[in-house]
Amino acid sequence: MNKKQKRILKIATLILLVAAVFIIVWFTSKTGEESHRTSQWLAKKIENFIGRHFTIDRRDVFWTSTLNAILRKVGHFVEFFFLGMTAATFLILVFPRKRFSALSAIALCALTALLDEFRQSFVAGRTPQWLDVKLDMVGSLCGITLVFIIWIIYSKMMRYKNRIKELEDFIKSHHLEE
Repeated sequence: MNKKQKRILKIATLILLVAAVFIIVWFTSKTGEESHRTSQWLAKKIENFIGRHFTIDRRDVFWTSTLNAILRKVGHFVEFFFLGMTAATFLILVFPRKRFSALSAIALCALTALLDEFRQSFVAGRTPQWLDVKLDMVGSLCGITLVFIIWIIYSKMMRYKNRIKELEDFIKSHHLEE
């Protein structure tokens, strides 16, 4: 990857990182009622989809409230999974020390989770919850871990590719001398 491509990749991941933070802020800016309606709408879509393919009791507590609660918690995980992925990717590209990149990504996600929950205390119908911070961090750590696994695999592949190229060049140079 040349310098221009790396620079473009850094800018793109920074834009995605900022977008992830804005998405999180946008979702938590909704009042409790608005947030509930959004998750209820999605729960109803899932219920209708499954109901077309299977026989379900739509009066069951799962469809009336449990699915909505699950979706709200899954939302925390997914938002912060994306934040963790974008933070880790950006920091890997910016800092040569990968341990520093990982710790910085974790710190950034933890700070975002804590500030996000604190901010909710000022939004009508919302209350901060430690469970949400924990879910946010689990999502973040999963996203960060995935990025680092991919980075490790990519790095090893590039090392092997370079080593193969070196060996090919060595073989070519020795064949020409004979």
